[in-house]
This record gives sequence, C-alpha cells and structure tokens, in this order.
Amino acid sequence: MLGLITLGLFAGYILAAYFIVKVQKSKRKKIIATTIMILIPTWDVIIGRTILYTLCASQGGVHVYQTVELGSEYFDRNGVPLFYARDKFVKNMEIARRYKGASEWTDMLPLFHLRVHSEKISDDQNDYILGEVKYFIYNGGWVFNSLKVGGGGGKSCPSYSGKNTLKLSKKIFLLKGNTN
Repeated sequence: MLGLITLGLFAGYILAAYFIVKVQKSKRKKIIATTIMILIPTWDVIIGRTILYTLCASQGGVHVYQTVELGSEYFDRNGVPLFYARDKFVKNMEIARRYKGASEWTDMLPLFHLRVHSEKISDDQNDYILGEVKYFIYNGGWVFNSLKVGGGGGKSCPSYSGKNTLKLSKKIFLLKGNTN
C-alpha cells in the first residue's frame, strides 16, 4: 500500500512539474521552472554530498596524535597489540587499563543528514587522546528519508570497518626500537 502511495505522489509531482513548466511563456522561464522543480527534491543531496566529500578529504580517516613505544611482550608476530582484539581492548591486561578505546556519535549537520562517528584511543593516565578514526556518514536526502522503510541509502567515508581501528592501534602502539 505504501508503495502505491509513493508511486502516486511521484507521478503527481512529475505531472505538476510538467504543467508548471508548460504554462511558462519564455524559454528562460521554462528553464528556471525546470531547475526549481528538479531542485525541490534534490537540493539537500547536492549540498550534503558536497559537504561529505569535502570533510572526508580534509578530516576523515586515521589520525595519530601521539605514539607509544612498548616492549615485544605486548605484540603478536603480526605487530598487533595483544591487548587489542577485534575493535576491543582486552581489560584483563594491565596495560589495557591505561589505554582505552571509546566511540562517539555526533549529529554534525542534521539538516543535511550528516553525522560523525569517532573511534578514539586515549591514555587515561595522562588524559590525552593518542589517535582517532573519524568517519563521516551521510544518510540520504529528505525525500529518501521521508519515504524509506528500513535502513540503507547512506554513505560513509572512509569505508566503515574495524580494519581502520586496527590500523590506528598499529600506528599508535609501536615496538620499542622499531620506528616503522
């Protein structure tokens, strides 16, 4: 039923746009009317995606603010910190009580459906953020969000995965004497 209503609204909008453009006398007014009718359902998509890609290029991804050198007993043979397992810090290791992971969601620009998800690793002893992975998420324009049933339709950058948090931990926690 919702699909039929959506289809009817879409057909009605196209029909209204056609008649609004058709009644215009000059070619210039027809172009302006067409542009307005196209922008009504899409203006926030154009602006939202432009902001998303700008933020992704300038602020998104893995950011390391300070590194920590640790002994070899804290790493596996692949260079992954032993107190870090699948996006979680293992609490039973003494060192994991000092270095903690946290996740934070912020509605950045609600009008354009933009959110920020930040995964941080901090040093609780010195109250300092060692690094973070910043994701920017765009959840579609107002037409999509008004009509959608269920999830989907969004875009994230960088691609959302635990691999970025693992990459962050490998860049923050370094083997003592190894400057790679």
